Amino acid sequence: MKNFLTTLLLWFFICPSNAATLVGWAQMPMRTVAEGPATGHFAHSANATNSMQLVQGFSGVLKASADDHFYFLTDNGFGKKSDSADFLPRIYDVQIDFIQNTQQKTQATPNQNNQVTPHHFININDRNNKLTLDLQANHAHYYNDPINPLVNKRIRENRWLTGADIDPESLRIDKNGQIWIGDEFGPFLIKINQSGQILRAEISLPGVVSPDFPRSEKLIPNLASTGGFEGMAINPAGDMLYPMLEGTVDNDPEKTLRIYQFDINDERYTDQIYHYKLEEQATSIGDFTAINDHEFLVLERNSAVNLSDKPFKKIYLVDFNKAIDKQPLEKRELVDLMQLKDPQDLNKDGKTDYAFAYSHIENLLIIDKDTLLVANDNNYIGNTCFIKIKLENELNLAKFIEPKIDAKDWVEIKSRQFNFNFGDHSFFGWTTVLVYLLAAMRTGYKAKLTFTNKENCYFWLGVTFLLVLLGLNKQLDLQTDFTELLRTSARAHGWYEARRGYQILFISTMALAIPLLLIYLRLFLSHSWQRYKLAWLGIAGLLFYIVVRAASFHHVDLIFYRSIGSLRYYQGLEMLAIGVIVAGTYFENTRAITFKSSQEGGNKIVTIQAEGELINCPSCGKKPLSESRHGRLFKCKQCKQVYVTSLDQSVLMPSDT
Repeated sequence: MKNFLTTLLLWFFICPSNAATLVGWAQMPMRTVAEGPATGHFAHSANATNSMQLVQGFSGVLKASADDHFYFLTDNGFGKKSDSADFLPRIYDVQIDFIQNTQQKTQATPNQNNQVTPHHFININDRNNKLTLDLQANHAHYYNDPINPLVNKRIRENRWLTGADIDPESLRIDKNGQIWIGDEFGPFLIKINQSGQILRAEISLPGVVSPDFPRSEKLIPNLASTGGFEGMAINPAGDMLYPMLEGTVDNDPEKTLRIYQFDINDERYTDQIYHYKLEEQATSIGDFTAINDHEFLVLERNSAVNLSDKPFKKIYLVDFNKAIDKQPLEKRELVDLMQLKDPQDLNKDGKTDYAFAYSHIENLLIIDKDTLLVANDNNYIGNTCFIKIKLENELNLAKFIEPKIDAKDWVEIKSRQFNFNFGDHSFFGWTTVLVYLLAAMRTGYKAKLTFTNKENCYFWLGVTFLLVLLGLNKQLDLQTDFTELLRTSARAHGWYEARRGYQILFISTMALAIPLLLIYLRLFLSHSWQRYKLAWLGIAGLLFYIVVRAASFHHVDLIFYRSIGSLRYYQGLEMLAIGVIVAGTYFENTRAITFKSSQEGGNKIVTIQAEGELINCPSCGKKPLSESRHGRLFKCKQCKQVYVTSLDQSVLMPSDT
């Protein structure tokens, strides 16, 4: 009994309580934008934007001098070197007006602000040619491939770094006011001034090479891709960096990560290396920050978001003073982000607890001795979420040197987000809308002509409606809203992790439904099928284009995403299909039809030369919906005349007579 009570007391006083409380919550819409060159040309999940950069992918955070303002670093963009060449890594000045309990008492009423506003930004540039990397700005075409679009003129002129050049994942400002960025491609340390200008060559990590290492040297990688400097702390004096790898170096113990020490004064690594062991459920870290000279916080996570997949998102405290040579640091659980108290239901989910269940949580900031800021990297999948949490116990927080940032060279953001989103407001996008509308005018005129001639006008009316709908959707971008709705539903109902199977099922269903639709229309509008074959060919091409675009929104790579200059294959397919439809309004099958005045049981007989030939009602001239067949009985919908089609006796085989 005595041992039991002792154990219970030790558990109560020593073990973490995980009783952190949610005291602030806010979201930034996924399609928040800022001025800049067009982006998204190579990311199948994103529409290309004209003179706009997407504000997303936050992977590092610092406090700003103004209240509720923070400096956020974006990563390389859409997740890979191969899809982010037109994305500009930046540092944004972001104001967050949280939904929060201002008194932090359960009986208080929370405010309802929830406004996230990026105000200013800087691009990272290498105008003085300090880096030894082969930048996108060095080439005429993205990825130095003539088949790709031209590199934006401003990227070349300003030598802005892109998401294919570096993958920024961590951010610190030193005692001199210079900014240090931890990169994953090298991994490198990159030093810039407060205007975003590179100050020296990139600093590689001795003995460690990523598969994405961008230099020309033939080095053997010993670190997994995206295993670079995900986190980086700085000491209170601002003269020592502690960059932390996200991945395990080859031949190191499994799930063991290295923490290096970098002397800012000498601009070189010291011999000191610490080792950190991930929990069994964790796959990587999200961030790393200092409390004082010897205590630090580490954010561990896995990528799971559904409870059934056991998401793991925790913050641990480590103490360098307790380090044993080459042994993993002792750590103590401080916060379980999946078990936060939310007495005021700040996120309005109807619960008094809260789980920060995001795949990539990559931002951790100590606001004060008992308050933390945590944010996710949305990877252009869903919104960016920011939370403030109140700790149960205070941290032993030291006073840090925090040089103010002079933002005189930062760019003010004037256009932040398009709640009513234009999907493709590039020159080509608006040109395509014009082509759709001109084609719709032509097909609408054709429908008028067929109606005037007492012919069936349903076919051309349907084509006109389709062209108008697709032309408007070119800018309304309804498919992106539909995709986001499905994504939200997937998260809410617990099948997000299995989304790939549903995406493939959706695309397969569309690919199967379109041929079935064409077959149905072929039977229902058989007359138009025979008469307007060229237009039907264009419609088939346009429906195939829709399947290709649906595939792009679900990350299915197709050959149609290659480019010729600035024109992608699928864009050429779209324009070609529209052109064929318009051509079909001018070219149609108008073979002459012979009428015979004989009667059969009171029914008129229309003589045809071949089955499937175009015919008219012998009384009013209206064309029927069905194809002509030998012996087929027709009743005109307009004048009610009954008539029979019959093959000319001269073309019948002897066995038919």
